[in-house]
Parts: sequence; structure tokens; C-alpha cells
Amino acid sequence: MFALPSSRVFKGINVCGQPIIPVLFEVPAYGVSKIVRFLVDTGSKVSLITEMEATLAGIDCGTLPFAKDISIGFGGLFKHKTLNYLVTLTFSSNNDELKINHNSGFSVICPPENLEPKNREIMLRHTPCVLGMDILSKFEVYLSKRRVELIYLGD
Repeated sequence: MFALPSSRVFKGINVCGQPIIPVLFEVPAYGVSKIVRFLVDTGSKVSLITEMEATLAGIDCGTLPFAKDISIGFGGLFKHKTLNYLVTLTFSSNNDELKINHNSGFSVICPPENLEPKNREIMLRHTPCVLGMDILSKFEVYLSKRRVELIYLGD
């Protein structure tokens, strides 16, 4: 274990080289409450969920406004949409729970509109939801070959 026993530690796993942590994703305005598996990405400035994950949660992405800026990722340039509502992320461990409110517009990544249906489906299936530094800056992040640990730094 990386952390002291008194630390607030939230654990994930490393799946095929990808550090993943399950987080309860809630959008009260939509009545959404869903466990989402997030990729821990210290190279990303912002956190986001995918269009597919948002749709599975019951959010109609067609009604969301496009963000003013463009995201750059492993697949090139992406437009993303914004959830302009309170989003609560709940991290859980065996005996602890931490709720982090995200008030500034949570991003929903959308594949480019001009993709062929086959390529759009591939992109939807393989694009991960991401925890970026807007959230991860609240934690010390430890990665190993088998696990991920987020240690809460406090307010």
C-alpha cells in the first residue's frame, strides 16, 4: 500500500496498462446516477464522459450545447458538449466516501459528425471516460502495474 492507514484512499485497477477507477457519476438535474469507469489521465486538463456513457445514463446529448473550445486527443480534434448542471462524483472505498461537486460544466466528448457510421461506432466503443487534472489535482495519484490509488489531499 502506498498511503498511510489514516489517509483517505480510493483504489482502482490497472487493466491492460490503463489505470481505471470506478466513480459514481450523478447529475441531479437529469436524475442521473451511474457508476462510470474512468481512465485516470494526469495528462488531461479536464475530466469528461463519453457520448455513449452519457446516453446510457439517460442524458440526451442532442440537447447539450457545444463547448466553445475544441478538445485534442489521441484521435485528433474533437468537439465536445457541456453539461451545464451540477455534476457530483462520488469516490468510494470499503469504509469511506468522498463527494466532489463539479459546477463549471462537465464535458461530454462526441465523435466528429462527419464520420462514417462504422467508424463512429468504433470510436464510441473505444473512447474512454477520463478523470483529468481538474479532479485529480485534489489527490496524490499512485500508479503501479496492478492498481491505482488516489489519496485525497483535503480541501
